[in-house]
Amino acid sequence: MLANQFAIKHCLYKSILGLTATVFLVACDSQEASTTSNSKAIKLAGKPECRPSTGSAMEDGEVTVCYYHTDSLAQAYATVANTQAASGNGSGYSLMQKVLPNKDLKENFDDKETWIKYTWIDKTHVSITIQMAGGEDTLELVKENNSVKVTTTLSAD
Repeated sequence: MLANQFAIKHCLYKSILGLTATVFLVACDSQEASTTSNSKAIKLAGKPECRPSTGSAMEDGEVTVCYYHTDSLAQAYATVANTQAASGNGSGYSLMQKVLPNKDLKENFDDKETWIKYTWIDKTHVSITIQMAGGEDTLELVKENNSVKVTTTLSAD
């Protein structure tokens, strides 16, 4: 009799453990599928064609112009944001939204002495200003023909 009660409890615990593991694995799989579908939603634009930088960030501002082979501001922005996040340099660029906001937005990161402002000029032009302790940087994304022109201006404080 005691052996049967032990066997029943043992089977019950194994069943609960198996059910818990199954629920956990299903939850992880659905989260991975969700993450995968989100990353597919914004395809990256690929490597841009950049002109040599002009000026000096410490004096009058350094300007770099790059052309992304896409007609999507969101794709060009995602490529810039992902490149900056991957660099791991800890600058204000790493605080950029992962997806380009579809309306004007200002975010303050007081603990990092940084703010980022997204301003839509029109449906083909967005300006992003990143104010950091070391200065202010501006990214201008503009649709041109079948590409997106990204002009980055680095300015000293």
